[in-house]
Amino acid sequence: MTRRPKVPRLSVARKIVVLSLTIGAIFATVAVIGLTQSKHLAGQLEEQYNTDVVALRHMTELSQAMAEQHSAVLSYILSDPGFYRDSYAEAIARTDNTINSELAQLNQLELTPSQLNQVQSLEALLPAWRSYRDTALAASAEGDRARATSIVLVRSQAITEALQTRVDSIVGELDEAVVQGNRDAQQSSQRTTQIMVVGLIGATMIAVTLSILVARGIARPLGEAVAVLRGVGDGDLSRRLSADTRDEVGEMARSLNKTLDVLEDSFAAMRHQATHDSLTGLPNRASFRTQAAEVLDRATPSSHAALLLIDLNGFKSVNDVYGHAAGDALLVAIGRRLQNQTRPVDIAARLGGDEFAVLLDGLGGEEAYATAARLQRAIQAPAAFHDLTLLPQASIGIAFWNHRDDIEKFLHEADLAMYTAKADSRIDVGRLTTAAHPRRTAAAGSTRR
Repeated sequence: MTRRPKVPRLSVARKIVVLSLTIGAIFATVAVIGLTQSKHLAGQLEEQYNTDVVALRHMTELSQAMAEQHSAVLSYILSDPGFYRDSYAEAIARTDNTINSELAQLNQLELTPSQLNQVQSLEALLPAWRSYRDTALAASAEGDRARATSIVLVRSQAITEALQTRVDSIVGELDEAVVQGNRDAQQSSQRTTQIMVVGLIGATMIAVTLSILVARGIARPLGEAVAVLRGVGDGDLSRRLSADTRDEVGEMARSLNKTLDVLEDSFAAMRHQATHDSLTGLPNRASFRTQAAEVLDRATPSSHAALLLIDLNGFKSVNDVYGHAAGDALLVAIGRRLQNQTRPVDIAARLGGDEFAVLLDGLGGEEAYATAARLQRAIQAPAAFHDLTLLPQASIGIAFWNHRDDIEKFLHEADLAMYTAKADSRIDVGRLTTAAHPRRTAAAGSTRR
């Protein structure tokens, strides 16, 4: 306590001293209560966020594994027996293990009954999806590719959508848990503030100056904490507390700031990991579908849009002859060229394997064909890898938005157009002209030392 200057020992002075000590005790009590409640609040918030972040991370891994498995199943069905089909089979088995592991981790967390029911409902749907998947894989292995494709894309569509709905519902439950935790924290903080206000009002009636000093030392950090926590409840993780003191309030501020830093980095990393290809940095298949659907939903009847589906010819031979490092380097180079050759409004993505897609927003007709030809020239430019010069070749299929089909049909039409181009080497950019699925052909790539 700060030493006060000596004053004459008058009765009034003694009363002032007693009142000052009383006021000091009141403020000390208020400060202890406020700091204790604030530290407890910070601990509750950190514990709640840690639980929700862990659960959200497992759900993100599970969602990625499910998306990767669906892509691997389609690739398995569309591929011929050999190295790639075997790698797709390994991917299916690996993602099955990941899904089981993530579900086991989720079941070990202290989830709410509603969240636990959602996870169990998700687990109950998995056998049905796996049954359809295994039936489709068996049909593909027997050579009945059309039946296998129908099973995966049509008959199992309801199960696939139900699984995605469960995943979205669980993520929504986790988000709601964070919001509810913030509401509880705000209520606790408000009760603490009310106690402090009562003490401050009583002290102010006796000594206005002392009340103001104490209020500035305690009320300001708590008010700032309430404002920051309210922002967190609204989804804003960018605000931070002032941590320029060395007391408990400053420690609370630093701890809360550290927690918010971890949360912000974790959410950003998980969002990027869930929506982007880890090798090229381009949006992945799921993110491409979402972004493309948003662009097409905003389209007016007079708008134009074209979808390019790009497949590298002979890519397997690059991996087989020069190793996967060369193949990965080539994919990274292709991804960089697509980014450099497209406009900011266009969407370039890696769908998986050696398949890429580009959505040209606002382009149609000759402009789209010219862009596709320019992209093909850029892709087929030589690419250096150590002492090698790789000469990539690409087949491009183009489809035009007709304001009727959904994104899946749009992708399917571009896919058929791409195989039309792949089947006929005279075609630079293919466009579907018949309802028949084109016969697949393999064009060999080349390298030059």
